Amino acid sequence: MTQSSAIEAPTIEAPAVEADVVDVDVAAVAVIIGDPTRCRMLHALIDGTERPAGELAHAGGVSPATASAHLRQLVDAGLLTVRACGRHRYYALSGPQVAAVLEALAAIAPSIPVRSLRQSRAAREMAEARSCYDHLAGRAGVSLRESLLSGGALVAHGPKDYRLTPRGRTLLADLGIDPGPLEHARRGFAHDCLDWTQRRPLSAIMKFPRSEGFSIT
Repeated sequence: MTQSSAIEAPTIEAPAVEADVVDVDVAAVAVIIGDPTRCRMLHALIDGTERPAGELAHAGGVSPATASAHLRQLVDAGLLTVRACGRHRYYALSGPQVAAVLEALAAIAPSIPVRSLRQSRAAREMAEARSCYDHLAGRAGVSLRESLLSGGALVAHGPKDYRLTPRGRTLLADLGIDPGPLEHARRGFAHDCLDWTQRRPLSAIMKFPRSEGFSIT
């Protein structure tokens, strides 16, 4: 595989919130995300977990040295955080807003042709069920949203947010889930986002461990 250059993209700083900001440099972030190697690294982290540099080098299809340069640019841009643990460094998305951007871009990006049975299986599993940073996505995520709304467990709370009803709290309690921490989370209990495989809205509700496709039993 041809390794992409890690020195062409401009160095940008994480955005600071200022009262007099009237515009933002979307192009600078787009250049960082738009590199195929960095994009693959970001997608490898979309489940919200931490991964070591070596694993991200493999995901990006580049050597460890090239991966280090790419990861440094992603950290400098504010898209990734890095945590040192002994001799190892672990990287993660800097927040749910980065995952939301990746999902939004996937919704308008052209499809990649499937050229093998392995790719076909992976695509089906990804469309069926996966985690995206902190919520269930895919067909299962869309179905969960529709079931909770039709069953009266969720009600709209603003243009894109939802809150639990008393019936919803009882439902979670019956499943052995304490709704308290979920309802008081900083991001709120649930909000709409567009699922890129289904092209339909789903509600980001609760934490799931990994982004790879998995089966619902």
